[in-house]
Amino acid sequence: MWKTIGLTLLNRAMPLLLGELWQFLKDAVAIYADQTLPGYQKHQAVFADALNHARAAGLAISDSLLNLGIEAALQIVREKAR
Repeated sequence: MWKTIGLTLLNRAMPLLLGELWQFLKDAVAIYADQTLPGYQKHQAVFADALNHARAAGLAISDSLLNLGIEAALQIVREKAR
């Protein structure tokens, strides 16, 4: 129960920090989750895609905030897969 509440709050708070990039991160993490790459390569691929997406949208985002978004998106995607 607490995990579900925490993930719900996370899913509602992240758009406040990341804006439209939050949905992009969840979609990108879901796409790469199905690939047979090692975890660190999936993370690098999502990071690069998200950084390119942010730059194209004119957004300036720090690496640490982007990494936070990726890890949060991973938790949301994993929970949906259960």
